[in-house]
Amino acid sequence: MAGTAQAVALAEGLGLDPGRFLDTIRGGPMDCGYAQMKGAAMIAREFPPAFTLSGAAKDAGLIVSAMRGAGVNSGVMEAVLAACRAGEEAGHGDKDMAALIHSFRPRP
Repeated sequence: MAGTAQAVALAEGLGLDPGRFLDTIRGGPMDCGYAQMKGAAMIAREFPPAFTLSGAAKDAGLIVSAMRGAGVNSGVMEAVLAACRAGEEAGHGDKDMAALIHSFRPRP
């Protein structure tokens, strides 16, 4: 989810059509139905909750704790957790976790 959000936000920040990102991965090894569905929601800025961003933040926190407990480097997951929490703090916690895009979008 975070990778898709960051790619869509990068396209937007570069002034490109973010739909081109989804077109580019379509049918390739990085494609999956979930990326297409959530990426389209991000582009449309429509976030009816299927699984909330707050739920994703809770789970990300549990994963970080498990990784630390296992002695595994949790750097990437900690960055995802920070992005989830930033989205929550910006008021998007009750929206679908695709609202994670707000943590990556260019600031006006």
